[in-house]
Amino acid sequence: MATLQPSVASSRSVVTAQPGRGAMTPPTRSRPDPVHYAMLSFARCLGARDREEVYVSTPITTGHAYVTWRNNESGQIDRAHPLYSDLHREHVIEKNIARVRPVISNFRSRFRDQLVIDPTALHDIDDWEQLDYHAFWCALIEQYVRTVIFTDGWQFSTGCVREFAAAIRIQARILTEDLRPLTIPVGIQLIGEAVLKLEELDVDPESLRSAFTLVKEAAQNQS
Repeated sequence: MATLQPSVASSRSVVTAQPGRGAMTPPTRSRPDPVHYAMLSFARCLGARDREEVYVSTPITTGHAYVTWRNNESGQIDRAHPLYSDLHREHVIEKNIARVRPVISNFRSRFRDQLVIDPTALHDIDDWEQLDYHAFWCALIEQYVRTVIFTDGWQFSTGCVREFAAAIRIQARILTEDLRPLTIPVGIQLIGEAVLKLEELDVDPESLRSAFTLVKEAAQNQS
């Protein structure tokens, strides 16, 4: 069974991208990184083929688990709380990763002739910020991926929304978790609703809005 797992860990960017008031501000650092290019090249060593593979876009620090957690806490827990990081990991990150493991295993049984790329298996990388992870995964999608599968709750994740824009740009096959087609208009609607929901939860959605702009630009270029 073909798989691509550069390492075994628990995050795409769990470098602690902790959603909360002010936590979703887009990072400002953008730089070429030799690690980024080395990893892209190493993917080819593992058998990745240009525009052939499957990528699973899945929320780690947000998603439905985050919305449920924030609703249950009624806004009483924010980033200033001394236990925020531990509670966020327990109620959101760990639940998201545990939920998606069997989902990805199922995809690997369905796509036996392609690499199924699981971003949650990547270790945190020293000195990388969220923007570095976003840039790397989008570059990998644009180079190696034919099919992008978006798991439930993806629309709350800045990284996933950026990956949706990348999938649109390369005209990839875009699927939902149940492997049904995910159209661009439906994706745009979901992201718009997610922005409103985060505002309702008193979470600054600036980063998500920024990624949403990339989606709308990509969609415009395809029309």
